[in-house]
Amino acid sequence: MAELGVVRGIRLGIVKNDHVGPLIVSVGEGRLALGRGMASKILVEEA
Repeated sequence: MAELGVVRGIRLGIVKNDHVGPLIVSVGEGRLALGRGMASKILVEEA
C-alpha cells in the first residue's frame, strides 16, 4: 500500500462506494481502486 501512496498521514477521500465492486478513493492527486477485502483492512481516522 505504501508504494501506492497509502501511508500514515495521507489524506484519503471516497470517490465511489456503490457497495458492489471496488471502492474508488482519492489519494493525494490520484485515484486508486481497492477491492473490498483490501479496503476492509485499512483503518482510517477522521482528521
